[in-house]
Amino acid sequence: MELKKPIEITITGRQFFSTTDLFFSPERLCAEEGEIDFSLPEKNERSVELSTCGTLTQSDEGLAVTYDETEITGLSGCVTTFTLSDDLVCLSRAGEVKSHLVFEHGKRFQLYGGAGPFPINVQCHSLSTDMGENGGVIDIDYSVEVAGSTVEHNAYTIRVST
Repeated sequence: MELKKPIEITITGRQFFSTTDLFFSPERLCAEEGEIDFSLPEKNERSVELSTCGTLTQSDEGLAVTYDETEITGLSGCVTTFTLSDDLVCLSRAGEVKSHLVFEHGKRFQLYGGAGPFPINVQCHSLSTDMGENGGVIDIDYSVEVAGSTVEHNAYTIRVST
């Protein structure tokens, strides 16, 4: 039997940067022509928080959190679903952008397509879920690697309440 509930979702995302990433960021290199800012920012991370409504689905396969993306995320027209099962979380996007990421603590998963001939891997550093029929929290900390080099390090906290 499947049970669906309307929910409120708050997603807090943090993106971490190395000093090299910060120094060569597009914002710094695309400053007014002929001007490059050589000072380093005080923080090596960027944070964003998004609140939206969605659906919590409970079925024999487990729990799923689904919501429509907005223009704020740059993914307007997409539907995002976090599916929880056993010790892993799958993030699936459908619509204008299609993607499927698998997060399992300490594991690396390879993605196919998207970076030409270069392999893309998602390395999950930590994963914690405390989710039930009335909501809960998902914490994910992961890196994206292209051709063996880390290009992103992200941490997300997804809070769900009915």
